[in-house]
Amino acid sequence: MPRQQYSNDFHLVEFPKSGITWLTVLLANMCLRNGGSSHRATFSSVRSYIPDLDATPDTLAHEFASPQVRFYKSHSSFEAEMAHVIYVVRHPLNVMRSYHRYMTGLDRYSDSLEAFCNHPDFGIEAWKRHVHSWCSTHVNFGNRFLHLVRYEDLLSDTTGELRALARNFGWYFEDDAITRAVDLSSRSEMREQEALARQRNPGYALEFVSAAAYEAAPRSVERRIERSCRDECALLGYES
Repeated sequence: MPRQQYSNDFHLVEFPKSGITWLTVLLANMCLRNGGSSHRATFSSVRSYIPDLDATPDTLAHEFASPQVRFYKSHSSFEAEMAHVIYVVRHPLNVMRSYHRYMTGLDRYSDSLEAFCNHPDFGIEAWKRHVHSWCSTHVNFGNRFLHLVRYEDLLSDTTGELRALARNFGWYFEDDAITRAVDLSSRSEMREQEALARQRNPGYALEFVSAAAYEAAPRSVERRIERSCRDECALLGYES
């Protein structure tokens, strides 16, 4: 947590690989545009606006002009000091597939997807604990507010999800600010930005915004997640 907390702090939280990086770029560009700035948030610069507390704790986030808010990104499980939380979720099967590819790409994991799902720190039980830590009744009382964003909804109706988020927290955004942010933060734009970052950083080998399709998950993995995550999927609004 930052040393100093303010009433206009908002925390974007996810279990890893649920889509939070894209949402940070969207929000930063939307706020910059709405405040009249000619700057833009990119794959390489977004942390200067919305810091990642796992990478740079104690960092004071940029305060946007309109709305006058600060955003922080985190993978934390429930934290009582986070009063305003935007919780990003993704269907657990796709979280596991994405996280497995990410960790193998970093050479931090070398076993199968099925073994990865059983890992105590990365796997499906870890995902379930994270969801329950945030989406339980103890989170939702008078002085704490949580707004759920499903990655799949953000993907299918980006503008609608951003408008719902703004409406819930009382932020006003010009139509142009939302439209421009969506254009600047498209998946193709993000891939081009990462390609530039890779070109200018000799040590960067990761493909974070991947264009490649996922390999089909083994049926045993699908069945395991269907059985194990039935309650959590229902809680989050997924059919299965």
